[in-house]
Amino acid sequence: MNERLFEKFVNAIKLLLFHSQIFGLVTFSYTETGFRLSKLRCVYSILMTFAYLSVSVYSIHEILLAAAPPVFIISALIQSSIYGISLAVIWICCLTNHSNFMELLVKMFDFDFKLQSSYILLNYDKNKKRILFHLLARYVMLTVRTALFALLTLTSQLREKLAAIAFQVAILVISAACYQIVEIVTMIQTRFKILNKQISNLEEHFDLTNASTIDSLITERKVKKQFLALSKICSLHHHLTKIIKLFNETFGVTLLLVFTVSFVAVAVPLFYITAFLQASEIRWNYVFFTIAFSMNFIIDTIYVCEVCYSTIEEAKRSGELIHRIETDDRDILAEIKMFSLQIANERAEFSAAGFFPINYTLVFSIIGGVTTYIIILIQLSATLGVELLLFHSQIFGLITFSYEEKRFRLSKLRCVYNISLTFAYLSTAVYSISKILTTAVPPVFLTTAIIQLCIYGIYLAVIWITGLTNHSSFIEFLLKMIDFDTKLLSSSIIINYHKNRKKMLCQLLGRYVMLAFLVALCVHFILTNPQLHEEVTTCVCQVAIFMNSAVCYQIIGMVSMINTRFAILNKQISKLIDYFLKTDISTNATLETGVEKRFRKQFLALCEICSLHHHLTKMIKLFNDTFGVTLLMMFGASFVSISISLFYATALLQGSEIEWIYVLSTTAYCMSFIFDTIYVCEVCYATIVEANKSGELIHKIETEDTDILDEIEMFSLQILNEQTEFSAAGFFPINYTLVFSMIGGITTYIVILLQLAATLID
Repeated sequence: MNERLFEKFVNAIKLLLFHSQIFGLVTFSYTETGFRLSKLRCVYSILMTFAYLSVSVYSIHEILLAAAPPVFIISALIQSSIYGISLAVIWICCLTNHSNFMELLVKMFDFDFKLQSSYILLNYDKNKKRILFHLLARYVMLTVRTALFALLTLTSQLREKLAAIAFQVAILVISAACYQIVEIVTMIQTRFKILNKQISNLEEHFDLTNASTIDSLITERKVKKQFLALSKICSLHHHLTKIIKLFNETFGVTLLLVFTVSFVAVAVPLFYITAFLQASEIRWNYVFFTIAFSMNFIIDTIYVCEVCYSTIEEAKRSGELIHRIETDDRDILAEIKMFSLQIANERAEFSAAGFFPINYTLVFSIIGGVTTYIIILIQLSATLGVELLLFHSQIFGLITFSYEEKRFRLSKLRCVYNISLTFAYLSTAVYSISKILTTAVPPVFLTTAIIQLCIYGIYLAVIWITGLTNHSSFIEFLLKMIDFDTKLLSSSIIINYHKNRKKMLCQLLGRYVMLAFLVALCVHFILTNPQLHEEVTTCVCQVAIFMNSAVCYQIIGMVSMINTRFAILNKQISKLIDYFLKTDISTNATLETGVEKRFRKQFLALCEICSLHHHLTKMIKLFNDTFGVTLLMMFGASFVSISISLFYATALLQGSEIEWIYVLSTTAYCMSFIFDTIYVCEVCYATIVEANKSGELIHKIETEDTDILDEIEMFSLQILNEQTEFSAAGFFPINYTLVFSMIGGITTYIVILLQLAATLID
């Protein structure tokens, strides 16, 4: 071994090895004569493995205790787990593959020694400078990243600090691994370039001297010399190809884990960015920090792929260059043929443990995979907008399925809960009827009370039974909603789920304020009239009010979500109208390609809106199938409750002594049903108006483009033929006509009841 040359070789890569030793990626030491395993560095790598795994486990515990939506907690858990496992495996691989790494460096030095024997010198100083500048650039980027992290930690109440520190350590170690891999591959690439330069020199020599036409002893000697040089290049090329194979054996698993970590570290932060941008108040410090977090991994992934790809291209370039040598010498032609076959058969490539080759195809695959997983995560987070609604509905037995991060599925426990509620309420209602039958009140009041309790019992029993039987339709409805949102996202249209959730929360709070007032009146009524003994009956009626409120809350929430999506489509149509007002295709006789492309883009946007509108119309039909019977029972129970309550209030006002507490409680009792009836009708009516508004808006698009006009006509016919409407199991449409019909019906029945009770008022 040439000790002086080895000293130069080690001195050139000393910074790379030292940096790798700091991060536990190299477990051997280097001397002036060779490489040898270091027990101290092995212990250091083992300690780092156990320390990081311990921190990862504790950070997972921190994440589990965090007050965040489930999809964010699960994505953070996946991220933390993959970081912990990947770094542990990387350090273990460095322990087990130290002999391969030392062999790779020895083979590279052997290559340099063979080059020197051919009077070809490597510029080790240039190699050393490149390693230094690469390291400085990397640490500048990491310093900016660390400064942003420190700023975020100081300016915000970040509770999961240990988890954030664990992520920072993962970035540093992965960056160090990429630095190591990139530099070793670059060293191989540099040596391929030297060989290609020698082949180019041979090509120039054979252009000047043709052995077949010049018959002289000197020329033959020169050709013989060039033949030996070509044979030497062929041998050295094979030597480098073997180094690439040894590199794959040494760093294959490390590369696989680096790309896995990078994939997760890019997909999850980009999902977080999408979530931050959907919020009503965008916290830009978190957005910029998350972008900076993912940028390290994006740059490293592209850099590693680029270096590996360019090295393989440099290796293949030798096969192209040797065929440019023009000669008739048989020995040289035979050597060129053998060299060409050698390159073709060896098929040198860098791979991640044999799973996939490392080139630009991998970059595009990662882009496609990251995009897919972001869409999947957004689909999962889309359910967060209705999480409160679903949870509230589950409490009242209106939903018999559970919602997980990946899907909805029927819950046997909730089915049993619904059946238990049905039997419990029916039993209580029957007991209340038996109590009323023994009460000394006029027959008309007795009859109306029994009718009311019977209607309530049937109403609630049907609701709970339909909750059991229609769970698949409800799940399909929610999945179609998520599918619609995914299609919107693919068109770069984002729904503000935070606003939707806030709206649902405000509505729920408003409902419970009103229900709390009714409960207070009920308690006051029972406490001030202990002689009536109607506590059970009053409780049955109160449960019916709560259930009706929960049903209306669920229906209004679902219809409002459809309304919001129709409004988004109409907003997009309005944008198309504005575009076509500004740009008139008919006035451009010599239309530029850019304008044509923009018109084509607008045409495709109109087609997409047409398709999405049809999607929402199908959702309304599915809504009618799912909630039709529930709506019918809700309006039936509301009609009976309002009629009887107003009859009682009218009867009380005609008494010789008006007891205002009874009048107020009876009026307040029916007001809950009145508000819910009008609210449901208003929301359904507004949604249908919003759906039909699309048909009006599309005819405001001014254009003479035949494709767009055909699409407008088809869209208009689609809206006309679909005749979208909400209905109560097909019995009647739900709009303001229903409100006026109910007012007329309630007035008629109150008059009839008053006539029947005319002799019993006092």
